Amino acid sequence: MKKTTDRHQAILELVRTRDANVEALCATLGVSEATIRRDLTALAKQKRLVRTYGGATARVGVHEPEASLEERKSAQREQKEVIAQAAALHVLDGDTVLLDGGTTCAQLAWHLSTREDLHVVTNNLLAVTALANAPGVRLTLIGGELRGSSMSTLGPLAESPIPTSSAARASNTGRRCSATGGSSPRRWPTKRCSRRFARSMK
Repeated sequence: MKKTTDRHQAILELVRTRDANVEALCATLGVSEATIRRDLTALAKQKRLVRTYGGATARVGVHEPEASLEERKSAQREQKEVIAQAAALHVLDGDTVLLDGGTTCAQLAWHLSTREDLHVVTNNLLAVTALANAPGVRLTLIGGELRGSSMSTLGPLAESPIPTSSAARASNTGRRCSATGGSSPRRWPTKRCSRRFARSMK
């Protein structure tokens, strides 16, 4: 069973993407209805969501405070590993890969560390840690303003090199994507950088 803080964070992430009912939250998180109802009541009292009949919805115009790096590393760890493993299957030796910021992309980096003739372009310092000593990987770090909560760079300096690169793969595994708008994380400077990553794919 998830810790209460991890479960609350998972509920908030689910509610941000769509209205969520108790039954769906129980199935997704693997806990009882009583537990979910207590969680929703507690989160509603903290004004982090709005209770609805049978579920909850996001508070309009309210942005959830961003979790710390350690909280993000520990939250939904098993799901991130599954996503990273699946994404790694799409990367071939000889590819150029763009890795965006975030802990899921950092997990993917560990799976790429044994590849051969791979060029990884990233603004993710956690990915740099995973790949710095990988003999088969050429690593390009994109500079910019450091975002400590994700250990990634952003801003004009982080965005400017991206359009000049033509990449075979791009990974923004921790965020939602739209067909027309590229990646859509919550913070606007990160959104702009992530969109540049998405548009750099062939």
